[in-house]
Amino acid sequence: RSKKKKLWLGTSRLWETKTDGQSWKDVSPIFDGSAISAIECAAANPHVLFVATSMGKIFRSTDGGATWSGNLANAAIPQRLITRIGTHPLRASYVVVTVGASAIPGTSLEGDAPYAHVFESDDMGVTWRPLDGLPDMVYNALVFETREPYRLFVGGDSGVWMHDGMRWAS
Repeated sequence: RSKKKKLWLGTSRLWETKTDGQSWKDVSPIFDGSAISAIECAAANPHVLFVATSMGKIFRSTDGGATWSGNLANAAIPQRLITRIGTHPLRASYVVVTVGASAIPGTSLEGDAPYAHVFESDDMGVTWRPLDGLPDMVYNALVFETREPYRLFVGGDSGVWMHDGMRWAS
C-alpha cells in the first residue's frame, strides 16, 4: 500500500488533502480576496508554508497552516502578481519570490516604471531585497538545486539564469 502525502491547492484560501483528493480541508483564512498564485512548503521544515496572491501579497505559516502571518510583502516588492515562491533546500528561512508584469489596478505602480522581478529574504520574509543583475523581464519559475552547491535557477520570458550565491550567469 502506498503512503499518502499532502497535496496543497490554492483558491482564495489554502486547502490540503491527505487522502489523494478524496477530501479537502481549508487550512487558511481568505487572505486578501484574490487568488493564490504561488504555494511553497519548505523542504527544510514542512511546517513552514508560504503563499502568495495575485494582488502581490505574501503570507507565512510556521505551524503547518494552523496560524498565518499578515502580509509580508513590504514596499520593497512591487504590488504585482507573485508568480513563484521557493525556499532553500536546507534553510527554510531563505525565501525567493518572482514577480509578474501585471500591475494591480489602482496602485501607484501602474505604468511602465522599471522594477526588480526577483526578491530574496533570509529571515522568512520579514525583510526583502531585490536580486539585482537580471535582465528586466517577467520571471515565472524558480527552483533551487537539491544538492550542493544549491544554486538558484530562475526562468524568464527570454531564458534561464543561475545564481551561485555571488553572481548571475545565463
